[in-house]
Amino acid sequence: MSEAVLLVHSAGPQRPGEGSVPLAARLGDELGAAYDALFPMMPAAEETDPRKPPPTFLFHRRDEEEVPFASLESYAGRLPDATVCPLDGNGHLFDKDGLTEIVEAIRGLSG
Repeated sequence: MSEAVLLVHSAGPQRPGEGSVPLAARLGDELGAAYDALFPMMPAAEETDPRKPPPTFLFHRRDEEEVPFASLESYAGRLPDATVCPLDGNGHLFDKDGLTEIVEAIRGLSG
């Protein structure tokens, strides 16, 4: 099992080869398979309010068969400011059903 690492480096629009994109690629290569390196694209600094961090949502199905529901509770304990959104159903992916619930929750909670 790989360890997740979150790198927040620079902000604003970036095309391939610009800004943090090369750094992120090299760091991922150097860390290797032992790490799951995550590099989100951040908005430009002037577009954010430093007093209000972006909302964090945790979605998980109550009857998930692939990943235990307890994992949601574990993440919630580690991310106390996150909005926890348990969903009915048992599918692991949200591509066929559940996506509408996620979209509505995000729009309702972040708007």
